[in-house]
Amino acid sequence: MIPLWFSIALPTTGAGLLCILVAGLTLSIHAPLTLKTILLARDDRWLTAPLKDVHDFRSWWELIRTGNLPDFQPLRDLSYWIDWRISEVIGSGPYFHFTNLLIWWGILALVWRISAKAMNRSTNAPAWIVVLMALHPVAVEPVAWVSGRKHLLSVLFMLGATIQLMSATKRRKITCLQSAAIVTMFLACCMSQPINILWPAWATLYIVANCEQDWIRANRASLALLFAGLAVCSTATFMINMTVYQGTTWFGFKLSPHAELYGQKIGGLRSDEIGISLLALGRYFFNLILPVKIAHRYAPGTFANLAGLLMIPVVAWAGWRLDETRRAFFLWALHATLPLLVVTLQLSQIFVADSYALSAMPGFMIAAAILVTNIKIDMRRIRYFAVAVCGMLLANSMAIARSWTATDKLWFRADEVEETADSIYFTGTYLLKSGQNDEALARAMRLIDVSGMNPKAIRLVAFSICDHPRLTPQEKRAHFDRLEINDMPPVLDCLAGMHESRGEYDDAARIIIDIARKDPVYLQAEMASGMERLRKSCAQAATNKSQCDLVLRALGKKEVQDGN
Repeated sequence: MIPLWFSIALPTTGAGLLCILVAGLTLSIHAPLTLKTILLARDDRWLTAPLKDVHDFRSWWELIRTGNLPDFQPLRDLSYWIDWRISEVIGSGPYFHFTNLLIWWGILALVWRISAKAMNRSTNAPAWIVVLMALHPVAVEPVAWVSGRKHLLSVLFMLGATIQLMSATKRRKITCLQSAAIVTMFLACCMSQPINILWPAWATLYIVANCEQDWIRANRASLALLFAGLAVCSTATFMINMTVYQGTTWFGFKLSPHAELYGQKIGGLRSDEIGISLLALGRYFFNLILPVKIAHRYAPGTFANLAGLLMIPVVAWAGWRLDETRRAFFLWALHATLPLLVVTLQLSQIFVADSYALSAMPGFMIAAAILVTNIKIDMRRIRYFAVAVCGMLLANSMAIARSWTATDKLWFRADEVEETADSIYFTGTYLLKSGQNDEALARAMRLIDVSGMNPKAIRLVAFSICDHPRLTPQEKRAHFDRLEINDMPPVLDCLAGMHESRGEYDDAARIIIDIARKDPVYLQAEMASGMERLRKSCAQAATNKSQCDLVLRALGKKEVQDGN
């Protein structure tokens, strides 16, 4: 029997070999994306493209002031700007995903150092924490998604502030320079993403729980400077984000023209949202413990929400039963909980996304390690189980990462993350390709509500109805009549196909000729096998022979014009 299951020896020992192991695991997950530049229109292009032509602070500020960048996160923007400049120098790229991976490696290195200090034992627990974090499916999205850069940077600087604080409290005297370094790290964390805005509360409790009163009195000047700086950073971050996301005016100053849009999505907690926020917190907890099916959005009624919520008091009770390590367990559990409270209480209509859980992972892993190290388990019984768990995490993470390399799949449910005309259209297109015509049609109708009867909406409506397996030809025509789009090329394309399927080639040829006259570009570039379909219909049509020949010749020479 052994006192802790973490004492199972890793395949490698020592810092260098652990780095090789972790690098190999993360590359096996993220290699398909590392040297690619796959950008999502809903977020990635909006965040990165404007920074390509930025060459000074004034031009960046103009992007913020005019709303060409959606939010105020300067460190994230600076990192994208550096990627663009490196791309100019090397003549290829930019490699946004590779930069994300480098930041992820930095995070794992800091987690290893922090967990080694926190565990305060000569065990393999820190190495296991790093390996499990590297393999965990929840960590895939922020690394694979270019827009996840803000979460990576926020966690990196938050961990930097954490290890600076832990190191400072181990010394006899904390200097003003050390206090300034902690404040600077925390400021960089807030300027990357504000999810860790409550970190100073954890820092306060950490000092109270781990430092003697004599030490606190001896360092009161440096601590006063430290907490004054942290308070200023938190207050400024809160004010900036209120004006960006809520449109709040401070001293006559209002920053973002997108505040009205964000205000509909991100609001303060109302009394009727408390239960929903708690369930969302439960889902985060469930995702971290049992990442069987990662949730990308809160779904009411999901069993995992309630199960995760019920797990929290059970784990808290288990932590309370600890003796020497009880205080450390709850301290690191709080480290994990504070950023999730910011998400679930403030972003109460976004609810669950893997990227937001990244800030909680270091504290969660350390608290879990403290709890598990107090369990006595036979090493022979757990060795293969531990390997199996790592294998399942790796397989799940690799499957999620691969989905980020398929452009179509990237848009699956994208409109639930952020509803824009592009995200609705591409989500509907993906659903249509997957044979989910009812959902695709619903997206098409929503697209019409959002952006009007534009070509993309008409195309999505037309093919959602046309390819619907359960609608009769009469019902399809009725839908087109109700929407008053019978003369649009995608609808005419559908009607021509319906005639062809019934052998009515004269009618099909007439409709395709009509498309060629109204929109030859559609026939040449958009319509599936348009030329071949026209030749087939013309060859079998009893009438319209001369018109068919003229149109075919004109299309071949690209001379067809509207009305001719």
